[in-house]
Amino acid sequence: MVKNNISFLSIIEPEIYIMGVWDPYFYEHSKEIENLGKLVKITRLKSVKKNYFLTPIEYRNITKDWSFVFKAQEDKDNIPKSYTSAPENSLLFGTMRAYLGNVIVTPKSKWLKKKELVFPTKSEFLQILPKDELVYFWWFYLKSELFLKKLPLGGGGTRPRLSAEMLAKIPVSVPDLIVRKEIDKKLSAVAKQEWMQYTRTDEILIRYKQILQNEEINSKRPQGPKK
Repeated sequence: MVKNNISFLSIIEPEIYIMGVWDPYFYEHSKEIENLGKLVKITRLKSVKKNYFLTPIEYRNITKDWSFVFKAQEDKDNIPKSYTSAPENSLLFGTMRAYLGNVIVTPKSKWLKKKELVFPTKSEFLQILPKDELVYFWWFYLKSELFLKKLPLGGGGTRPRLSAEMLAKIPVSVPDLIVRKEIDKKLSAVAKQEWMQYTRTDEILIRYKQILQNEEINSKRPQGPKK
């Protein structure tokens, strides 16, 4: 092989030789041989008409840090009738370019002291269904800078979006299954604690808000004549 008028010889073991590859940087990223689409299934959320009892999930209610919690409160006065939605324990990936780091896992209903919940969404998400079913490992990986820096800009005019097809083609390099399971187990335990604390805090705030409202009502009632 000749490059810049200098001849050189490269010896490659037969077992690692790959026929037909001509990419000078191939062996630098040879571990990234799997595309995301081979390890997960990516689907669009469906629109379902039903009575929801939670506020719809929006990008603005999701923090950029590593918190598992987002706004998930009952709203009996403004119950949406038709939204795209996801069941509990769903891994959702925000598709708007400015919000690509918005990755969440919907909590299990029992963590919110409910029997069964459906989570309506107002912002645009794709659902990620890992073939290993380790949603919290993949939450961690998809939020990482290691993954996010590989994302394409997306398309769609003034509000570029990332399509399911583009997302599926991104090369990934993840630990083996044993390591992924360990990470998922520990993150799931933390997520459970955060959501249960969120529920307890919400219950306390609701109770105290009712006390304040009662005080306000009592203060406006006409007072009897002073003796």
